[in-house]
Amino acid sequence: MISPVIQVREQTNLEQVNLEQSNLEQSNLEQSSLEVRFDLPSGRLNLRVEPGSRDWSALLDLAVRQNPKRGFLFVSKVLGKHIPVSPRIVRETHTALAAGLPNDLRENTLFIGLAETATALGQGVFDAYREISSRDDLHFRHSTRYKIHGQAGDLVFQEPHSHATEHRLHGIHDLEGVHDVVLIDDEISTGTTLFNLAGALKAASPLLERVILVCLTDWSWGNNQDQSRFAELGLKVERTSLLRGAFDFQSNPDWKISSVPNVLPNSNNAGETLPMCSARNGASGFDENLLAEHLNHYISSLPKNARVLVLGMGEYQYAPFLFARKLEEERPDLEVKFSATTRSPIEPGLAILHKLEFLDHCGDQIPNYVYNVDSEKFEAILVCFEGECRPHESLLRTLGTPALALRLL
Repeated sequence: MISPVIQVREQTNLEQVNLEQSNLEQSNLEQSSLEVRFDLPSGRLNLRVEPGSRDWSALLDLAVRQNPKRGFLFVSKVLGKHIPVSPRIVRETHTALAAGLPNDLRENTLFIGLAETATALGQGVFDAYREISSRDDLHFRHSTRYKIHGQAGDLVFQEPHSHATEHRLHGIHDLEGVHDVVLIDDEISTGTTLFNLAGALKAASPLLERVILVCLTDWSWGNNQDQSRFAELGLKVERTSLLRGAFDFQSNPDWKISSVPNVLPNSNNAGETLPMCSARNGASGFDENLLAEHLNHYISSLPKNARVLVLGMGEYQYAPFLFARKLEEERPDLEVKFSATTRSPIEPGLAILHKLEFLDHCGDQIPNYVYNVDSEKFEAILVCFEGECRPHESLLRTLGTPALALRLL
């Protein structure tokens, strides 16, 4: 058994990591691209931010992956995954991305969020687009790292640079008659993962014609091979993001990661403990009665001006986000933040001020993590879970007395 581990590092401002900006100030970004350089422990990262993008420093920070495949990580400030953030900011992000989608999506368009980081982002963009367009003929599901027992016809695709490369998409029988799909991830670096998914979708649904790529930060901008790759599949590709640009990374040959933790599920696979009526299968992912019951209790019981963290579990993020959002709306005196656990190992330092390690919640016996959560700064931490996947006692013990587990599905 893995003992709870708490690792704390002093904050390192990226301006202290030999950051260099060239070309014009951010106010002139419409006329000129912005060049940014970071000297990280793992190597040198150079970014080019294209005109029309939002301020990069308001959207992201940087960290170092605990992964030999790639020595850096873009850490979003608006996602609610590795940095706790106000649900209002998360919702504004969903709406901004939804507003950039084409208004001519055809009937039965399928929205897909990528596990695990973009499950809530995907469902949030889906809901925001439905609200903007007043349409009820659209569908959502997110990919998963779990095998769901009793589900036939799984579609499998690869995320090559990830710590856990295999993704599954369930319910592909619903793809019949789909002409447009919207693929949503937190970032696009090379675009390979979404291209792999698009290829698998095209093979499963020959009628598919158009793919819309959605992300917070698109670093594959200007990749001339992108259009031709999709065209070879018989697909038209469109894209929308808050920031677009390109990067290159030169590894530091002297850099050594601290360790490579196991991130692969055990042979029993924990998918059998997951509820069937989840967003993996096209459902909402929450029980309305349970959500309302917990909301009514905490709206009335939390002390005035309390600091509250609502924490999702791994892929289960959107229902906890909705809970946090409604709590923030109903109790404006509270300081509500939203975040989620993850199986992604990241080195402490830079954007990662705190790192908590504990056992996963689905019985896979692998380490999971919470980042940038200091339990002493919250009066309440509400850990939201689905089905039988209760948070492991090592997480609740590590978070301490502010932490309580709430089942939402």
